[in-house]
Amino acid sequence: MGKTYLVRQVWERLLSDGVTCEYFEPATPKTILMAIADMAGVDIKNLEGRSKTVEVLKQELIQWFSVNRAVLIFDDAHYLEVKFRLWLKKLKDVGVPILLAATNPPRTDLFIYVPRIELKPWRNIRSET
Repeated sequence: MGKTYLVRQVWERLLSDGVTCEYFEPATPKTILMAIADMAGVDIKNLEGRSKTVEVLKQELIQWFSVNRAVLIFDDAHYLEVKFRLWLKKLKDVGVPILLAATNPPRTDLFIYVPRIELKPWRNIRSET
């Protein structure tokens, strides 16, 4: 069992328990923001019908999360852009539960503000006997 399998199982269990949550693999910040907005029901277009800027979406999502509850799960979070991870820290600061799965995560920005569990690879016991 690998980290991707593990976080997908957590996501599926949360969904089956009725928890609002979303699972993300590495993508551009705008793609991820649009998916979060879709989950939250936040309109990605302004009153003129134009796409909102990344910064506007970020602010509106922070407002949404300040009064709503949802879990965000990021696989391969070490590939997320630093600027985006800093925005995720703002979400964490308003109480958004965030699960980050990463291989060799940097010991900077968001990664120093979240509890850390390191899982070591399992040795194949049968091959050693």
